[in-house]
Amino acid sequence: MLDKWLEARAAKRAAGNLLKSPIAVAGRDAIHSHWTNAPFKGEHSLEFMANIAAQLMARVVEVAAASDPVAANREHLLAMVIEAARYEVLVIAPPPAPDPVGIRGLLGITGELRARLPLIVEHDTNLQEQIHGLPNARTADALYNVCLVRYRQCHAGMHVHHMMRFPLRDYNTNPGMDWFRPLYLSQCAVSEHQYRIASGLHSELDPFVAFELSTLMNSVLDGSKWPDLAWEQHYNKKLPRLPVP
Repeated sequence: MLDKWLEARAAKRAAGNLLKSPIAVAGRDAIHSHWTNAPFKGEHSLEFMANIAAQLMARVVEVAAASDPVAANREHLLAMVIEAARYEVLVIAPPPAPDPVGIRGLLGITGELRARLPLIVEHDTNLQEQIHGLPNARTADALYNVCLVRYRQCHAGMHVHHMMRFPLRDYNTNPGMDWFRPLYLSQCAVSEHQYRIASGLHSELDPFVAFELSTLMNSVLDGSKWPDLAWEQHYNKKLPRLPVP
């Protein structure tokens, strides 16, 4: 009985110490900034916001407790980047509407897919699964709302793991040479290209360039210290980058 009590007490103390670690603190602060206290928080139920926050925090704790937290965080970050990019190109508006991320007009990213959502859904299994069972989710506006909610979740998750890179020292101190923003830009370009090809729409992005950009994720996962540099050395060309805000 005493042994079990001591084990439980030790486990509780370890969990408390884990939540106080710089990695967990960075993740928790990012959840607050990018989800719990986001400008759209009033548009969703308190239960929904709390559930997503709990899911995000569970991944933060998982990374903080991992034997290789850098690799664990990169894995989660990449998953969120890929999914956020797939929704980013569907919810971004065409000109003259603002483009907060600054990707419209680059690498074949147009802002035109939002108006073509009914067509795109016809050729995308993932989106079909997202709307399956939802009433009246076939108009462009209804599909946009479904995509927007998922985009917000993925975008928040992406930034949570991005901010956790800093206590992990998995970033370039020169913001203009960091690999996160080029990774997101590349995935957005690849996502729009894939949607267009699947839907029979013209893509401005050369298919060979799309393939090259899609491989940047490999350098993120294989542990390269500088994934962008590894990509540039492999293809002997400069990686497209977004201006530093």
